[in-house]
Formats: sequence, C-alpha cells, structure tokens
Amino acid sequence: MISRREFSYGKLPGERLYLVKFYQDLLSNLLDDIEIPIQAMYCKNMFCKNRNSDIDTYYRSIITSCIKATSQCIPCTSKPKIAGWNDIVKPYKEQSVFWHRIWQDNGCPRHGIIYDIKRR
Repeated sequence: MISRREFSYGKLPGERLYLVKFYQDLLSNLLDDIEIPIQAMYCKNMFCKNRNSDIDTYYRSIITSCIKATSQCIPCTSKPKIAGWNDIVKPYKEQSVFWHRIWQDNGCPRHGIIYDIKRR
C-alpha cells in the first residue's frame, strides 16, 4: 500500500485525482471485509435484541472503516486555512499589530497623532 506521506496532498494537478482514487480503493477494501448481518436483515421482529445488536455492530464497522480510510488519505491540519488570508488580510493585520504596539509603548494615549493612526 502507498503511504499518504509520499504525496503533497493534491498540490500537483494529477495528484488530487490519485488521492481520491486511493481513498475510494482503500474504503472499498475496508468495506469488503465487513460481514453483512444477513440474519438481522431478514428478522421481522423490530424489538429483537440480537437484530439490533448486529445492526449496531454493522453500523460501527462501516463508520470505523470510513474514519480509517479518511485518516490514511486526507491530510489533517492544525488549524483551518482561510482562502485569501495571506494575499488580502495579512498585510492589514501586520500593520495593525505594528501600530498597536507603538500605541502601547507610548502609554496608550486617548488622543493625538499616535491614537489617530492606531484608530485607522
């Protein structure tokens, strides 16, 4: 099996399609290994404990397979990325932080040139 660490998570043109295919194949293999509770499917008693238990186990197996495939194929980031942050917002944030520090270094004045610049 190919490790997800061998890829840069879809930054190259054909790589995203490969990762999607890798995820689909892995999930398909994991789901194929799950035993389908056929007896529970044919049981007509809605309150049967065995039926409910078998269906719950089946459900948990499907969810576990999805989580396992996702964790091996989809990258995790420490914090969410905001589109356009570096291009649009970051310069304004840096300027704001700069003037805020100057304002603090000058005793947090409530009026004057430094106060006016900080407020912009």
